[in-house]
Amino acid sequence: MAKRKIIHIDEELCNGCAECIVNCAEAALEIIDGKARVVADRFCDGLGACMGHCPTGALTMIEREAEPFDEEAVHDRVRMLENKDALKQTPAPSGGCPSSAVLNLGGCPGKRAMNQESSESILPNWPVKLRLIPEDAGFLKDSHLLLGADCVPAAISGLSPHLGHKASVALACPKFEDYFQLTEKLSRMIADNNIKEISVMEMEVPCCSPLHQMALKAVERSGRNIRVNRVVISRQGRVIKKEQLKRDTENMVSQPVRAEG
Repeated sequence: MAKRKIIHIDEELCNGCAECIVNCAEAALEIIDGKARVVADRFCDGLGACMGHCPTGALTMIEREAEPFDEEAVHDRVRMLENKDALKQTPAPSGGCPSSAVLNLGGCPGKRAMNQESSESILPNWPVKLRLIPEDAGFLKDSHLLLGADCVPAAISGLSPHLGHKASVALACPKFEDYFQLTEKLSRMIADNNIKEISVMEMEVPCCSPLHQMALKAVERSGRNIRVNRVVISRQGRVIKKEQLKRDTENMVSQPVRAEG
């Protein structure tokens, strides 16, 4: 091994927001135990493209002994992450676990439950976790997808007021789930089901911000030209920002087309 430049992560400063992971083209970084970490020295090219995206300044460039950058190994890793089928689901067979059975619940979009004793479902589909939804689930066809962070339903009174016509719901956590796998799965869902529009609902905290980037990247990879809306929820349960986004492919960032709040 020889001395070369490589990324160093200050764990005390890292808040696990995953912005560096989204912006590392070599897939050298992962969130492990809530912190960003370099998976292997050979994946890091030492150019530091991820550093400018860290909101806390946890990423710095140092010079230390490290194995050489291996471009071929990076290509293999990126292909592995893009083609991984671990999340690809099939409908539960007869006698399978009831929690994974696909259901079109027919919840009425825009309808609030009138009281806690109401037995009428306001969910349009089940399951709602993105990683559990089969890519060919019938409720996805021609739908307007609401992609929400896991914490959103706990912060607001309910998702139903935000559901539009022919809605489907998927929930994910960009901090604790695999960004690359979910992006690839979402891109296939968009392409194969003629999804019309995506509305992303995320919390105001930094670890939620990769969710709309995931949606934009998935739309780009799907080859579809559909609108991505972003709604940001405060920790007090208020809508503090609404915007329409587009993907700046040259700079690999999202830009607001129209913003409120």
